[in-house]
Amino acid sequence: VRGELSTRPELAIGMISEALQLAAGQTQLKVRLHPGDLERLGPQAEDVVKRLTACASPELVADAQLTPGGCVIDTQHGQIDARLET
Repeated sequence: VRGELSTRPELAIGMISEALQLAAGQTQLKVRLHPGDLERLGPQAEDVVKRLTACASPELVADAQLTPGGCVIDTQHGQIDARLET
């Protein structure tokens, strides 16, 4: 997966989308993403999160400790750990 992500970084968006679907219906979200993934999502990053989760005001944070394609989503009920290492 890592090798594929290094040659096709756009695949990270699909992986992140799958993790966000697990947070559907949450009213508060903090989404930590690799800086490159956040950059790839660009200005529409918040809209993507809102569309997939229905969260009105998600917080998106660049986290250089995460590998590309992975993310960690903090909700009011717990954490979704969607890192590749996990």
